[in-house]
Amino acid sequence: MKTKILLLFVLFFFAVQNISAQAIIFTGKKYIEYHPDYAEWDEWPDEWTAIDQDLDFKMLITPVVKGKIYKVEIYSDGEAITEMTLRYDAARSEEKRIEWDDKYVNCYKDDNGDYLYAQKVSLEGLSVDNSTWATNEESKIYFWVFSENYALVLK
Repeated sequence: MKTKILLLFVLFFFAVQNISAQAIIFTGKKYIEYHPDYAEWDEWPDEWTAIDQDLDFKMLITPVVKGKIYKVEIYSDGEAITEMTLRYDAARSEEKRIEWDDKYVNCYKDDNGDYLYAQKVSLEGLSVDNSTWATNEESKIYFWVFSENYALVLK
């Protein structure tokens, strides 16, 4: 009997974990590089590069500590290409809101010092309901990978 109860608990736990993860499908991207010799970033391109929908390029967001820590996985064609654990950075968020003149910027930092900026959305909101991504054309996700000298913006 104890084994059945434990099994039901484990199944319930994994079902709740899977329900709480939300996938974001991307349709366009822009990419820039940082040039350390000149301490300069490239300019963002004017045009978006379309993401082939056959690649099934998406981001899966799972809350670890609600409102503070998120597990983010990027998949391309069904294979995980990166995984990171991100913490909300209130100070950086406030700084970017002022710099970008946009009160809807949320910044998250991983253990490597890289950042994800969510514009017009938050990881908390997206982890609960990803429909805001599809309905808000201004929503964007920026990845600032300082350790590799590049940045990527996805819509």
